Amino acid sequence: MKTRNLGTLQVSGLSLGGRGMSVHYGPSPERGDLIAFTRTAFDLGVTFFDTAETYGNGRGESVLGYAFPGSERDRITIGANSACMVSLGQLRGSAITRPISLGR
Repeated sequence: MKTRNLGTLQVSGLSLGGRGMSVHYGPSPERGDLIAFTRTAFDLGVTFFDTAETYGNGRGESVLGYAFPGSERDRITIGANSACMVSLGQLRGSAITRPISLGR
């Protein structure tokens, strides 16, 4: 897998996004299937994973936590997102995500 520089980080040229791990695109797959899929991506060289607490109330983060237990987490990079609510072009409030937590 080719890598790319993302600031000071070196990440895989492809990333796996966590939004599809929730109900955004239809029924959510079983957690065990998502963990296996994530591990297969890693085995193929993907080390950059994109997730957000707002994707299914942290489901993507949870899957990463199960897929990469303990010291294995040092081998991946996670890009996390936050969200805000906008009404008629004005910021009404924001949902600031907590620092990434891959605990079970």
